[in-house]
Amino acid sequence: MQWRQEAVAGDHLLRSYTRVELAGQPREGWQARFIPELDLRRDRSFGADRRELRFRPEARLRAVSLDRRDTWDVTLGGDWSRTSGTSDVLTLDRNAGRLLARWTRAPIESPWELELGAGADLRAFPD
Repeated sequence: MQWRQEAVAGDHLLRSYTRVELAGQPREGWQARFIPELDLRRDRSFGADRRELRFRPEARLRAVSLDRRDTWDVTLGGDWSRTSGTSDVLTLDRNAGRLLARWTRAPIESPWELELGAGADLRAFPD
């Protein structure tokens, strides 16, 4: 487990950033990671008034074949962002989701490697 916490507190700016990375091996040849991030801000500098909240979770799963030739990766993530304040009229709130899948074939005794992957991002703006 890795934990990262940053905080800034001043007369006009408050910010807190938190990232946690949890990793494990549920079985031989498998790796799993869960990485949520939370970013909170309040900025009142230069006469502005802006509040922002961002939450970005991500989960990754990797499986490697017993002969180490094939690797499968799947990533699932999201991004939720909300802004408010009297001076923020241009930034849109958003909800986003992400799915990526990849297969890699790399025979140890061969000079070639094959990789196929696909991904999709979905975004919605609730404003």
